[in-house]
Amino acid sequence: GDKSRFGLSLVLGGAEVKLVDLVSAYGVFGSDGMRSPWGLVQRIERGDGTVVEERLVEPTRALDQQTARMISDILSDNQARSAAFGASSALVVPGFSVAAKTGTTQENRDAWVVGYTPTIAVGVWTGNNHNESMTTTGAGISASGPLWNAFMRVALKKLPSNRFNPPDPVFSEKMMFNGQTTSSEFPEPHNILFFINQNDQQFKNWEWAVRTFNRL
Repeated sequence: GDKSRFGLSLVLGGAEVKLVDLVSAYGVFGSDGMRSPWGLVQRIERGDGTVVEERLVEPTRALDQQTARMISDILSDNQARSAAFGASSALVVPGFSVAAKTGTTQENRDAWVVGYTPTIAVGVWTGNNHNESMTTTGAGISASGPLWNAFMRVALKKLPSNRFNPPDPVFSEKMMFNGQTTSSEFPEPHNILFFINQNDQQFKNWEWAVRTFNRL
């Protein structure tokens, strides 16, 4: 698409994307950060098995390996999503470790589920062609979830059973607001206002809020 149309609202889902492109992007997480361009035909064979033509793909690094593994670790954590979807939701494929994300647009016009393993990435969109709202059950998990789950149950039995590589342990220090040193990256003493333009007319309001927070 036109990159000039993508602003800060992109992180909130404020841009249109084709399902095939979205699935391709999620596939990067399952491949430890390596991206392989999608294509419609992988290989053409004759009846005797002779390969007529084969699509050769050279993966490229799109994400840091640790970042990709952390995302997969989060999206495959069924215990974490159980509070919202239940322990046996459509995002669970028995016997396999799968990562998945649901999505629902305003007024249930679109319902998505995109999920993956280290060997496959699959996306399902559900909606009306005339863009009218679906029923109250038109959320991603309820509308697209069963379709996604049914396909994954069949597909994963035909593919190598690979589990996600775990990310390296991550340790974070306590956030500091009192002007003390927080990390080796910013060794000089500063508080949260260090990142605010002090010439901004609203700076005094920022300062009041931070000072009030520090007294809590």
